[in-house]
Amino acid sequence: MTIGSETQLFNIKEYPCIRCDECALVCPVKLQPLQLHWYSQEFNEDRLDDYNLFACVECGNCSSVCPSHIPLVDEFKQAKSDILTKRSKRLKAEQNKQRYLKKQARIEQQKQDKIKKRATVVDKNADDDLAMKKKQDAIAAAVSRVKQKREQKQKQKES
Repeated sequence: MTIGSETQLFNIKEYPCIRCDECALVCPVKLQPLQLHWYSQEFNEDRLDDYNLFACVECGNCSSVCPSHIPLVDEFKQAKSDILTKRSKRLKAEQNKQRYLKKQARIEQQKQDKIKKRATVVDKNADDDLAMKKKQDAIAAAVSRVKQKREQKQKQKES
C-alpha cells in the first residue's frame, strides 16, 4: 500500500489543489507533481511525457505532504497505466495494419503470378498448336510426296 492510498483508506476528504507547491519541494526526482496532477486529470499524454511522468518513482512523498489530501501517487499510477494501455493498443493496431497490408500485397502478388502463369500456359498452348501444325504440315507434305512418287511410278509402268 502506498502512502497516497491513505485518502481512500481513512476516508479523508480530498480537497481541490491550492497550488502550494509542497509536492514539488519533496520530490526526490525533482518532478513537478502539481503539473502532473493537472495533466493526469485531463489525461494529456503529450504533456505528461513532457513533464516526465514515467520518471516518477512513486515514493509517495508528494501525497504525504499534500494539504489537500490529493492521492497524487495513485493518480500517477493510473495515468501511467492508461498511457501504457493506450500505447499498447496503438502498437497492436499498427502491427495489425502492417500485417493486413502485407497480406493484401501477398494476395495481389499471387493474382499477378496466376495471371503470368495463365499467360505462360496460353503461350505454351499456342506454341504447342504451332508445333502440331508444323508436324501436320510436314506429314501432309510427306504424304503428298509419296503420292507423287506413286503416280510417277504408275505413269512409268504405263509407258
